[in-house]
Amino acid sequence: MLNTVYFYLIFWCIWLLIPLVVDGIPGFFIAFNLFITQFKIKKEKILKSYPTISIIIPVYNSASTLEACIESVVKQKYPKDKIEIFLIDNGSSDNSFEVFRKIHNIYSSSQMWWLTSSSGKVNALNKGLYLSKGDYLINIDSDGILHEDAIFNMIYDFEQDHSISAMTGAILINKDTMTKENDKKFLKLIQKCELYEYLEAFLVGRAYESKRNNMFTLAGAFSGFRRSAIVKTHLYNAETLGEDTAMTFEIKTSLNGKVKLCPTAYFFTDSIESIDKLYLQRQRWQCGELEVAALFKKQNLSKKLRRMITVTLIKDHTFLFSRMIWFFANIYLIASSYPLYIILISNLLLYFMYSLISVCNFIVIKKYLKNLKEYKSYYNRNFFISFLMPSYRMFTFFMRALGAINAMDDESNWNRKSFKTEKDEVSQYIKSLINKIGKVN
Repeated sequence: MLNTVYFYLIFWCIWLLIPLVVDGIPGFFIAFNLFITQFKIKKEKILKSYPTISIIIPVYNSASTLEACIESVVKQKYPKDKIEIFLIDNGSSDNSFEVFRKIHNIYSSSQMWWLTSSSGKVNALNKGLYLSKGDYLINIDSDGILHEDAIFNMIYDFEQDHSISAMTGAILINKDTMTKENDKKFLKLIQKCELYEYLEAFLVGRAYESKRNNMFTLAGAFSGFRRSAIVKTHLYNAETLGEDTAMTFEIKTSLNGKVKLCPTAYFFTDSIESIDKLYLQRQRWQCGELEVAALFKKQNLSKKLRRMITVTLIKDHTFLFSRMIWFFANIYLIASSYPLYIILISNLLLYFMYSLISVCNFIVIKKYLKNLKEYKSYYNRNFFISFLMPSYRMFTFFMRALGAINAMDDESNWNRKSFKTEKDEVSQYIKSLINKIGKVN
């Protein structure tokens, strides 16, 4: 009897304490730490001189978004004669070039070129990096737009700390690209969760990583490099889906360079168009991270970098350790005929903890968004999303987990199986298994 009591006591302690220790306490600490830093006196940003900048934009069937993207670059609050723009097409079949030509005619004074490359985003990026001549090299995706102060703020941070080799901007979801269709309310809700997720990932997660010089990956959608640093690397790795993560570790290992976040360099990207697109995106991210981790684990990394890779993959990205414990513990409790009310209460307690972390992050993020009044207002109106984030993260956890499984079998490519395809295959497998069991009986 006593042994049974001890067993259940230990089990419950583990189940409840692991999420608290792994996510709860660190989450509250990070939020508090970042909140306090927002009260530091900010001096006016002034550049004594303006370095030259090369902006590289890979293009692939981007006709619908390219005009807004280019306009956001040419309208930057930065001297026009200090910016050169390279648009690198990697096999577009739409009228992207016609869009470029139209914009080029309107802004003919801007230094803007259209080049072609072999297929693949990485090849386009590397060609742009090779041809560009700016003191700083910045790449952005063609399906997003820069905030008017983004380039200035990033260059200012570079110039304040010459030990910084690379920098990522803050990628935010463009709220104006969310679905307006009334029959897609669930998709709209997912898009709002995605908006919150990006805000939390960059203005809390990467903001804290940046403070500790512990950045795991640059954002492929908007990253900047000091020319003197990137010319010493092997450029982007074309053999992995995680070229941005590979570049991050290349800089950290080969150059021992700093990789930081510029929290005021905003880049607005389109919201996800469907659950399938979200699923494919997370599959790519997961596969890319595992590829890069495997690649660099073979190298003679410092103890700090090895630990960072292990902790990030196990705790945050791949396995989401505490959430996995939560999920499988529930299965065990139900199978062990635990009283349902006890299971329900304990789950509510854990859900409340994760929701409270989201609320704390919400407060921190509001501080970061003080100069984005319209965006901050929208964020305030959707405060309730904080309480949906634990469910959303569990939802994306399964996508990540399947991505890890698929990464074991599938070749590295962008065209992975959709959510619908995976679902149909699983359903077919279960049906065939049931039929086999029926025949045996």
